[in-house]
Amino acid sequence: MRFAQMLALSTNLGARAFCAPKKTIMLYRLRHRFARWLAYRQTLASLRQAPDSTLADAGISREEIREHARHASLHR
Repeated sequence: MRFAQMLALSTNLGARAFCAPKKTIMLYRLRHRFARWLAYRQTLASLRQAPDSTLADAGISREEIREHARHASLHR
């Protein structure tokens, strides 16, 4: 690679991002999935600690906690 080409790549930050779009997309998806998983785990823990009366007020049974946590993690 010639010096002029290297200089053009170093000053053009968009070119760097364009060189490895698959890696960028893969890391973004991994980060997004981890954030959703973390939100699911936090919501699940919160709902499991809630008293039955609070869950009943929200219309959630103990059997539905996992389903509601999963749904909530998709919308965070």
